[in-house]
Amino acid sequence: MDLSQKFCEKCSVYCEDNEKLRILNTQKQEENLKLIYDLSLAKAECEKENKLRTDIEQKLHNANKLAEQDHYKRLQKFEYYSMTAASNST
Repeated sequence: MDLSQKFCEKCSVYCEDNEKLRILNTQKQEENLKLIYDLSLAKAECEKENKLRTDIEQKLHNANKLAEQDHYKRLQKFEYYSMTAASNST
């Protein structure tokens, strides 16, 4: 075998290997794109759930605040009626 043939064979092997690597690279890029897409969907879902949780927590906070205010008003009325009743009984 002369040098030219050896070179051509080596070149052919390198070209085949290069093509295999190119195909593998394309497959990996497609997998990466799918993973990025799935990740973006998961992130959007997580953000949606976080917003929902925040909204629910805010509503619960507001409801608790109203309940405390209502309790305080009822307590004031009770104290007022108690003092009025005590004044009327004397």
